[in-house]
Amino acid sequence: WRRARSMADSARAASADLVLAAAAVRKLASRDAPCALHPLPHLVGGELHPEQVKAAVAWLVGQRLLLSENDLRCPHQRLAGALLDRILDGQTAEGRALIGRLITAALTDPALPLGGFALLLRELTFGRDYGRWRPLLSPAALGFARSRAWTAATTAEIREACWFFNESSSE
Repeated sequence: WRRARSMADSARAASADLVLAAAAVRKLASRDAPCALHPLPHLVGGELHPEQVKAAVAWLVGQRLLLSENDLRCPHQRLAGALLDRILDGQTAEGRALIGRLITAALTDPALPLGGFALLLRELTFGRDYGRWRPLLSPAALGFARSRAWTAATTAEIREACWFFNESSSE
């Protein structure tokens, strides 16, 4: 992941960094579930117009930072975490606030697995600068995710809930 900084810088120069951050958050929080184009404009809100999102996606696919225009995932989960760390590092306060909203949206999405929440928290905690991005986590979103974790019923859900509680214990 030595090239993560240059990849993030290139995405920023192409005005594609926020779209890449949205894809990275989704990749981590969904535990690598496929992502179509239609949720991305909603995730980045009014910050980018749909045409800007489409242009950014086309550029990111061309650079092989996303799999395809029909599957908006980073090629690897660890790369998604490294890119998210580097994108956050180069953002303005407004950009970080937007990415914080993306993280909040992920943590409050009942369709995403608890294991994805745990992975996202881990990547935000163990990036280059230990714990630097933890303040982006909304206490309300963490509370929602914790209450959801308490309702885990199957063995797999309980395992993921335990992992999530372990990762969120420092909050």
